[in-house]
Amino acid sequence: MGYHFTKEAYHGILRLLRMLENTNSASDKKIIRRKLRNYGYYISEIGANTATDLQRLVDLGIVAVEENDNKTCFEQHSTFKHENLCISDEAVKSFPAVADDDSKILVLGTAPGAKSLAIGEYYAQAGNLFWNVIQEVFNHHLPFSSYVEKLNCLKKNHIALWDTLRYCQREGSADAKIKDEMLNDIDNFLRNHPSIKKIIFNGRKPATYYHPVIPFFIAPSTSPANRRYMTDEERINVWKEALTTDLTK
Repeated sequence: MGYHFTKEAYHGILRLLRMLENTNSASDKKIIRRKLRNYGYYISEIGANTATDLQRLVDLGIVAVEENDNKTCFEQHSTFKHENLCISDEAVKSFPAVADDDSKILVLGTAPGAKSLAIGEYYAQAGNLFWNVIQEVFNHHLPFSSYVEKLNCLKKNHIALWDTLRYCQREGSADAKIKDEMLNDIDNFLRNHPSIKKIIFNGRKPATYYHPVIPFFIAPSTSPANRRYMTDEERINVWKEALTTDLTK
């Protein structure tokens, strides 16, 4: 298992680890550990709870520190491999957000399903309607030939993707099986992407974890399990309304 952090994240983690070493306050330690997890740094997994230990892992090549580049999140995710995430039946971590400086709509799910985790792509489960929605609304009803083409369509239409949960325990892919949740820092993400003016929740479950201060729409879940409640055509029509309606007026 490899661990990869940008140089900026690495220095932030080092700073937090030094703070963790220098405090005896249980409440402060809890806050610091939460901030570390926001970087994707889990002490129990990586095994380094001091700055010196982390630097030693970097020297050994167990932890990689990468230069920040000028690629957009769309470009980074098009070649994203989920090699550094645990993809067992119970441990789930979110993908990086797919977004750039021109994103105007943020679609928020709950957490990647088992199939998505296995291949490193958003909404990869057979029968999930999400990409059908995008092709119907934005791609002239034409199917996509690749994941890169899907991401390019999102970028062209100023749509960002992410999930509300950074980490959770879950058996299988069902949201009802989620426990021990940890939230993504969506507020900070929105501050860093001020062009986003609307959030669309993919189902009711992600909306229970986060209440936006910007306009939002709770669309029917694109999960195949939701077919028992609405037809595909009905869901696509609701999503079309959610994606095209200006909620700021």
